[in-house]
Amino acid sequence: MDIVEFWKLGAKILKKDEKLSERGESQRGKSTIRDLALKTGLNDDMLYKARVFAKQFELVEVRAMQKSGLSRSHASALTAVQQKSTRRKLARQAVDKGWSVRELRFRIRKASGLREYGGRSIVKLPTDVALEGIRMETQKVGRYADDLLSRDDGEIPKDLQRDLVKLRKQIRSLQAKLKRESS
Repeated sequence: MDIVEFWKLGAKILKKDEKLSERGESQRGKSTIRDLALKTGLNDDMLYKARVFAKQFELVEVRAMQKSGLSRSHASALTAVQQKSTRRKLARQAVDKGWSVRELRFRIRKASGLREYGGRSIVKLPTDVALEGIRMETQKVGRYADDLLSRDDGEIPKDLQRDLVKLRKQIRSLQAKLKRESS
C-alpha cells in the first residue's frame, strides 16, 4: 500500500466516524476501525495510524510526499509530530537529506525534546538550579579525583594520574567561576 492509498484509507475511516457522530453513536472510532479491520484483514494499529495520518495531512501534501519518495512508514512516523510547521520541516529534511525511517524517528524525538534514543523528556531547569547541580556534581567528582590521587599504592597508571591532576585543576577553576556567579 503506497502513501496515497494509506491516506485514502484514513480518510475513509474519518468519513465513517463523521457519519456515526452525526447520528450520535458513541465509540465511533473503535467500531469503524474494528469493522474495517475485519473487512480488509488489516490490523487495528495500521488503521489507527492511517486515520491519524489523514487527519493531519491534506491529500495535496500526501501526493507531494509520494512524488518526493517518502514511504508510508515515513508518513506514519511524522504523525507523532503535533505541530504542522515542524511536521512539514521534518518531511522536507527527510526528502532533501535522504533520511531513512529510523533517522526520521531519531530527528522527531530530538525535535520534541525527548532523549535521542528514547527515555524521558529532557526537562529544562531554571539556570540557578542547573548551576547548583553542576556545583554539587563537580564537588563529588573532585572528591573522587582527590581520593585517587592521594593513594600511593601504584595501582593508578602515571598517564591516568596526569589526567586526574588536569581534571582536578579544571574542576577547581569551574568551582571558582560558579562561586563568583552565585555571589
